[in-house]
Amino acid sequence: MHHDHDHDIDSGNDSGNDSGNAIRLATLSEDFDQSEVMFCEADERATLYASNDYRPCSVLHPLVWQDPDSTLADIPALVEKGDKVVSRELAELIMAFDPYGVECYPVELDVADGRASDRFILAVNNILDVSDRQRSRIIKNPKPHRPDIISRLAICPEKLRQLPLSRRLVFRVKESNTVFFADDIARLVIDGLQQGRFPLTQATPFDTSECAPLR
Repeated sequence: MHHDHDHDIDSGNDSGNDSGNAIRLATLSEDFDQSEVMFCEADERATLYASNDYRPCSVLHPLVWQDPDSTLADIPALVEKGDKVVSRELAELIMAFDPYGVECYPVELDVADGRASDRFILAVNNILDVSDRQRSRIIKNPKPHRPDIISRLAICPEKLRQLPLSRRLVFRVKESNTVFFADDIARLVIDGLQQGRFPLTQATPFDTSECAPLR
């Protein structure tokens, strides 16, 4: 994917709260209050992007998701079904920051009146151990060999700041499947939302003094 511009970025900005130590982040998601699409995978290549291991690969033909009950006009700029499928404009905005451990795979979305191309799965394989265990609520899973259950997640800014900038741009926290984005990315997305460029999509900003929104 072509990265046509660079950014002067700092994902460790102060939030302005009393501690002066918080880091601003955001989640990006489909606007489920407005969107009614229900896509599912239509081929067998989900293993290319569903792993937590960072193993870059490529595809000769786009992956296919389908929703026979929706139309082209219904498709959001960001479709969420565990993984995120985004428009080319949104993918280029995010990948221009060159985030570590993030791959884009081309996708076509089949709907009742056609097929939408120029869409990409964001495969986020940058998993960070940055939770604040004291402020989070993490319950041991009673089922063997299953991940812990998290009902409240707080991110530790000190742990996050110890990591290289490229790893703080787009990431998951080890205990959660939610994808978090640096404030510099989120602000550009919010600008696009205000201009109507990313339909049926929402951004939820927060800082690390707060509990993180979970998706």
